[in-house]
Amino acid sequence: KGRHGNLGVIGCVKIVNPDVRLTLGGRTAALDRVLPVPMAGLSGQVNFSKWAHAFGSVKVLHLDVAAVDARVENWEAGLAVDHRFERCGVRAAGGYRKLDIDIASGGDGDIRFSTRRGGGFAELAVTF
Repeated sequence: KGRHGNLGVIGCVKIVNPDVRLTLGGRTAALDRVLPVPMAGLSGQVNFSKWAHAFGSVKVLHLDVAAVDARVENWEAGLAVDHRFERCGVRAAGGYRKLDIDIASGGDGDIRFSTRRGGGFAELAVTF
């Protein structure tokens, strides 16, 4: 951690559990699996003072193998206040997160799953 902030590389596996059901003409198809999604990206932080900072990260997966094209983008940005006491610490943060998933299969993307999720978040943590 630098005095003025930091910039780092991220390697992670995001666990997603889509519960997708499609009904056409009385027939139903479903996808209900836990899928590990390997991702890579960058994260950073800019310190305004010893206890206040802005943070952000972006993680992506773009995979085009055979007839499957998968694109996953996940990012967040926010502000945080951290204070360390003698035996514990307190963190309050808020910001915005977004997750975009687009998976296509088949010669011309015959089957496609696309979802976009995002919104504000707030967190409060106590550390020991």
